[in-house]
Amino acid sequence: MLLVFECQMHVAACNGYVQVLEFLLGHGAIISSLDNDGWQPLHCAVCWGQVSCSFHSAVSYCVNWE
Repeated sequence: MLLVFECQMHVAACNGYVQVLEFLLGHGAIISSLDNDGWQPLHCAVCWGQVSCSFHSAVSYCVNWE
């Protein structure tokens, strides 16, 4: 089951809302969270052609790699 925080990240990525994505990441959202289909926010951004969110998600994922 998705937490609301992660669901918001996926919606922001799909719609190109870079500032929302930055806000959520800045407040503890996990960039590698999966939705019910097994997609990360990066997958959503790429699928819907949101280049700025795709780039931001990819950079955030690399920076926050554990």
